[in-house]
Amino acid sequence: MKRSTVLFVCILFVTLVFWIAIIVIHKRTAHETARNELKTVIPAYAAKVEKTAGSLQLKSINPQYADKINKQVADLRSSEPAEDVNNLYHVNDYLFMNAMPDSQIIDIESPFSKDLDQITVKTIMTSRRFRKIFDELGKMNKAESSRLVNTNILSTMTDYLQIYQREVNLNPEKFPIATNNGVVLYARAGGPEYVILQPKGRETNKVISGVRLKLLSLVWLSGMLKLTDSKEAVELVVRTAIKQRNELYDSSTVEAHSRIDLLMRATLYNRQILSSGLLGVTFKDENAETRAMNTAGIQWEQKKLAAYDAAVTEFDTPVQSGVISPDYSTGSLMVKYVSPMTDTNFDLLLQELDFK
Repeated sequence: MKRSTVLFVCILFVTLVFWIAIIVIHKRTAHETARNELKTVIPAYAAKVEKTAGSLQLKSINPQYADKINKQVADLRSSEPAEDVNNLYHVNDYLFMNAMPDSQIIDIESPFSKDLDQITVKTIMTSRRFRKIFDELGKMNKAESSRLVNTNILSTMTDYLQIYQREVNLNPEKFPIATNNGVVLYARAGGPEYVILQPKGRETNKVISGVRLKLLSLVWLSGMLKLTDSKEAVELVVRTAIKQRNELYDSSTVEAHSRIDLLMRATLYNRQILSSGLLGVTFKDENAETRAMNTAGIQWEQKKLAAYDAAVTEFDTPVQSGVISPDYSTGSLMVKYVSPMTDTNFDLLLQELDFK
């Protein structure tokens, strides 16, 4: 090889290494800047909230917010995919406060308002663990991803049904209703009683909200990743959800407000997520998928999310309050889900899928 050629190759190699180093340093600097900005802005924001909204809201604006995020990210970085999927039931990973529907006007009458599904969709998106799993499973062999998903759906369904039966059982003693010639006179308005959040430091405690969110997360992930080998497991969740809907739509069992609360926070009946999962595991042909969705009157929606190790995500308090922008310096991912729908839309889709 000529000396000039060797020299050219060496120069090209050194140039390539130089630019790779520049890109890596730039990404690290951007991420560090985002974290420092977060640490700087939180105390100032806390002081502003204290003046305008009182000490009650101040409790949710912790000056140690950045440190909390750093610890959560460090724990996730050290965990394996199987461990991440298993721990999706850790309900304290989700941010319930920031997961309200786009529409603040909610129809609490039956049938179940389409706006209420968005609460769970947003709640799942707040989880950094969910984001990490989406990225991890997407890089794995689909057969391997399906095995991991299927195993967890089956084992978690057992836990879920046991907790649901124990804490939310719809017996007359728990939800007494007095009638006169078929007309409801009164019903206990206290609502269902079940544990929503895990006690601090007891993340291994399984509560109904945690196992529910895990099952719905796995259904959604199966759909987005087109895990057709998970079709049977996804359909098991859908059948359970439909059974719960039918039970709760019987007005003689539970009064209206309790019925809506149970559907929204305790059952698996979330039309957006169930539809997203079913469509993904059923169709390989996009044209067939589109025809089914058009008949059902639904469409896909998308949202860009920051990576799990971002300094601050779209749903963290500083971003929600307009103080700081989401940190995309470590990457981003695009999630998709079916648009909000009514029971009629959902049932039409089930017909198109020939769901039994």
